[in-house]
Amino acid sequence: TPASAGNDPFVIQVQDSNGASGSQAYLLNIAGPANISLAPTSIPAATTGTSYSTVIAASGGIPPYTFSLAAGSNLPQGFSFSGSGVLSGMPTVAGSYPFTVQVQDNALATGTYAYVLNVVAPCSYAISPGGKVFPSTGGTGTIGITTGASCPWTITNVPSWVTLSSASSGTGNAIASFQVGVNNGPDLSSVLTAAGMSFTIQQQAASIVGMNFA
Repeated sequence: TPASAGNDPFVIQVQDSNGASGSQAYLLNIAGPANISLAPTSIPAATTGTSYSTVIAASGGIPPYTFSLAAGSNLPQGFSFSGSGVLSGMPTVAGSYPFTVQVQDNALATGTYAYVLNVVAPCSYAISPGGKVFPSTGGTGTIGITTGASCPWTITNVPSWVTLSSASSGTGNAIASFQVGVNNGPDLSSVLTAAGMSFTIQQQAASIVGMNFA
């Protein structure tokens, strides 16, 4: 068993029963341990109450690979990590869980990589107000969106007579702005969707006189 990598020259000599001899020089190349890499370098977040599964793969060594967790690794309760590199489970408590993956290839070369599994609570959303009524002359309005910092939202089903003046998507808390132009026709009413919730926009007809709208 070689103790270290390198090039080791040696000569083999041979002699037969008649005293004839010969020799040949050789060079034995001893390769160092493989540089095993793990991928991906970061893993997706998990959500409490939702099944989770992701795969960590190895490269750079001699397959097959065997995976394990290093001492001190901290997985959420109910999670497991298989010898083939599959991390799976259903988390119940939000938080950050650090762990280190070890891998060994068929030639006993090893590699390690440290990960953090972030577990987040499910996204919940609220909007305020739930709608707005405009006079025939139009105006501007806002929709306040309240949600978690990493939770995505979109605004969809915007009617043609309403113009968004801010982004139609984003993450975390936001205030979306919109404009309503002059209405020269009949009453208008439409429901757009903001963060999965209904927001009603109404506008007075041009022919209605003397009505006040909040």
